[in-house]
Amino acid sequence: MTSSFVNSLMDKGTDATDVLQGRAVKLELGWCAVVNRSQYDINANVDMHVARANEMKFFEANAGKYDSTVNCGIGTLTKMLTRILGDSIRRQIPGIRDTIDASAAALDAELRCLGTSVPSDRGALMHEVLISCGRFEKDFGKVLDGGRGGKFLLTLVQAIGLTIVFCLQAARRFGSSSRRSW
Repeated sequence: MTSSFVNSLMDKGTDATDVLQGRAVKLELGWCAVVNRSQYDINANVDMHVARANEMKFFEANAGKYDSTVNCGIGTLTKMLTRILGDSIRRQIPGIRDTIDASAAALDAELRCLGTSVPSDRGALMHEVLISCGRFEKDFGKVLDGGRGGKFLLTLVQAIGLTIVFCLQAARRFGSSSRRSW
């Protein structure tokens, strides 16, 4: 057993000193004694601040029973549980960091396979379209030439005309509101 908290009702006169001091059952993290509101207090709408004050009065009145090794009160229980939770989170952070790093690396690799990103502004987008048209023009010329590396069938004027047609079609497709005069 690593940790446990007494969550039972005790009749008046019950002495839990042996349990709370770890003589009856020894726990790694120790015990924490709390005084909860009774059903009568709940039905009487006793405020939580009043209940905590009553709890403190109880432990002060019974200070002789509980020495400094006994953890008493909701405040102490809150600190104990917060420390346990914090320790658990600190132990898990390296694994979480490794998972995030591995996911980020996988996403970066996938993005590299997909190619460069699409520009967000119109000028950069048109630049990308022109570059793509230029690549297409070269590939198209090679296909028309049969891939033999000889003289292209397209003249310079035809290549420029083809580039303009593709650029205008791309501008329409991307919703360009401003037309350039060629």
